[in-house]
Amino acid sequence: MTQENHIKIMEKLTQEDEVLVAFSLDGTLIRRGEFRRAIGALQLRLRQTLGDKQKHLALCCDNAYSFAVALYASIGLDQHIVMLPNSLSETLEAHSNVFDAVISDQPLTFRKRPVIATNSTSLTEQKHNVELDLSLSKSQIHMFTSGSTSDPKKITKSFHQLLDEVLTLRTLFKDQLEGCHFIATVSHQHIYGTLFQVLLPIQSLQPFCCDQIEFQEQLSALPEERYALISSPAFLKCLQPNDGTTSRLSCTFSSGGPLLLGDSQRASAILGSAIYEILGSTETGGIAWRQQLADDSAWRPLPQVKIDVSEDSTLVVSSPYAGGTQHIQDQIEILDDGSFLHKGRADRVVKIGEKRLSLLELEAHAQSSPLVAEAAALTVIKRGRERVALVVALTQNGNILLAENGKHHCNEAIRLYLQQRFDRVLLPRYFRYCTHLPINKQGKRVERQLQALFIEENT
Repeated sequence: MTQENHIKIMEKLTQEDEVLVAFSLDGTLIRRGEFRRAIGALQLRLRQTLGDKQKHLALCCDNAYSFAVALYASIGLDQHIVMLPNSLSETLEAHSNVFDAVISDQPLTFRKRPVIATNSTSLTEQKHNVELDLSLSKSQIHMFTSGSTSDPKKITKSFHQLLDEVLTLRTLFKDQLEGCHFIATVSHQHIYGTLFQVLLPIQSLQPFCCDQIEFQEQLSALPEERYALISSPAFLKCLQPNDGTTSRLSCTFSSGGPLLLGDSQRASAILGSAIYEILGSTETGGIAWRQQLADDSAWRPLPQVKIDVSEDSTLVVSSPYAGGTQHIQDQIEILDDGSFLHKGRADRVVKIGEKRLSLLELEAHAQSSPLVAEAAALTVIKRGRERVALVVALTQNGNILLAENGKHHCNEAIRLYLQQRFDRVLLPRYFRYCTHLPINKQGKRVERQLQALFIEENT
């Protein structure tokens, strides 16, 4: 049934040339006929450059439409895909042993492997045979984890695993997505963006935006259509009240980390649309979803996803998108109705002075202070001992206190607030203040970046 559905979608992509596939923020419209010609042109170039043997192709495209062309052209020829986090020369060099060629829409200085352009005008103006039968494809997709808690590792999935997950999402959110154009503030080079910003609209026969939304003002400038916004906590937390942003959004999706209830409600009010949070990872694919209505809103497993809890209260996921059973270092509590509460990362519970401390709980309490807008707690080694450290983005009141009284006074004010709940030995000994907490392109904090803030930091 699933395969039949995918075949019907691909058949429709070969018909009705004038139907809209993608659009740019500058008003450019791309239709099915042009999409197919671009795929056929790239497939010809791939054959000319690489022959007919199965290869591993790294996709490095800034533009979501170029990425879609590269993806469907490669899968149509039964090639394997390597999705790198970015197209920086050092990234390509570091992973050059896992791919045979690069497909890109950007001029790259990398020369260790063939670089094939997605945007050859001379080819797209001609007619070429297009291979779009994906039903028998054995293509594999190699992705890399975000590296937020450890070094990135390679994860391999079949293309059909991704399509099956997309079909589940289409069915689950059918009413919310009906008639929507897709726009995104996240990169299509990672699994969340690949699924929601590229595959979901194409497999739903709905248009998607070629460009990544970077600023809230770009939402206000969109033409009058119904939109589904694919976003992240990092973007949603920074939204400012703006009348022009509302009314165009039918729904908003967020992934990359849980939203605080206040952030979710505030973003929903500003955008004028419901916020649907997706819990998942590169390893597991989608796990669960929720719409926050109160504190500790429970997560509901996605269809076909089974969850369990291990002896140490961590999450066990079984689903076709995960390729079997995966043990995740997230602490959960399963409720009677099958939903569950997310209790944070198990590896974020540390021992300081023989006392256990949840860094997640420390962050949450710090963020309830009138001085703290956002906080990240971690442990650092100083003088041979493990200590608690806190990276803080201050509120307006906090910035005034810092400017007028200095860092030491601000440190002590936050420590005094935290002492309401935590033993003195568990209080942060080291502080760093910044305008925004450092995050990667997926909107996730990277442990190494936080640790780097405390190198040679003695106060």
